[in-house]
Amino acid sequence: MGKGRGHERQYYLSQAAVTRERKGAKGLHVAVWQFHHERTVPRGQIIHHKDHDPFNNTIGNLECVTASEHHKEHPHRDPQAQKEHLAAIREMTKAWHRSPEGREWHRQNAANYVRKPLAAWCVECGEPFTAKQRRARYCSALCGNRYRHRRIVA
Repeated sequence: MGKGRGHERQYYLSQAAVTRERKGAKGLHVAVWQFHHERTVPRGQIIHHKDHDPFNNTIGNLECVTASEHHKEHPHRDPQAQKEHLAAIREMTKAWHRSPEGREWHRQNAANYVRKPLAAWCVECGEPFTAKQRRARYCSALCGNRYRHRRIVA
């Protein structure tokens, strides 16, 4: 979903008001299609609204087509009109995120989310280590036990 290809003009699974703050967010219709098909959109394909209504994100209204097929159906839109469109649908996307379907989508995607390792320093020994969670304080269970034991004894 790169810039210059029209993707930044859609509505997204993001509450950010401007495209550059979305950091790779995908269109709501794309998320719905992927949720129901249990796979990602193939490279070079776009999820299209059959009835041309971007508010109708029911699975029966979504189809996977080539990018060239999709661009033939949609003329270039005015960027200001797109910003107004995003503002108009923002509340609807928030409602979808709160719906049972939206919550289930988030549950499934959170399970597949791979966190990047974080650099951290052990509170006990002072050595650097790769943390799997932001709040990790010790490089090992041994250091954690030593730290807690010292606090109990002291």
